[in-house]
Amino acid sequence: MRAGLAAKLASARAALPGGVDLRVVEGHRSTADQQEIFEEYTDTLRVRYPGVDAVATA
Repeated sequence: MRAGLAAKLASARAALPGGVDLRVVEGHRSTADQQEIFEEYTDTLRVRYPGVDAVATA
């Protein structure tokens, strides 16, 4: 995990209320794994929201 991300996670953890914690499932994914996850999630969203293909940002 990159040092910057570790610092952000530490800050986020410190801001959580007592009894609540973070759980990191994966700290590194290959580019191919990340692309596959992105594509699967995109396909899921397209099925769930068939009329939406892009979101306009202001």
